[in-house]
Amino acid sequence: MRQLLGERLHGHAEIVGEGGTADEAVAATGELEPDVVVLDFRTAVGNLDETVAAIKESHPQTAVVVHTGVPRYLIEDQVTAAGGVYSPKNEPEHLIALVGSLARRPTEAASRDS
Repeated sequence: MRQLLGERLHGHAEIVGEGGTADEAVAATGELEPDVVVLDFRTAVGNLDETVAAIKESHPQTAVVVHTGVPRYLIEDQVTAAGGVYSPKNEPEHLIALVGSLARRPTEAASRDS
């Protein structure tokens, strides 16, 4: 998934870090202070609320995008309640536009997770 995210965001965002677990995403956020963190839902499943909360606790200005193949009607409310923003995997243009709109600086955009 990290490779796919990198391909989707290439030329649209500067990738400043990545990780394979929710804990790695939280740690990378603390070190790198990105504008946007893109989480694959499978990485954060079971602890989505905790993962988003941990990211927001150390960096409240960082937007958290949950990129997932789970249909919007099944998961968007949970993502929103956790403090994140839903992004469907089957709409790569949505992710690109979303990351661009959430980034504080157009040339710096995303830290990503698997």
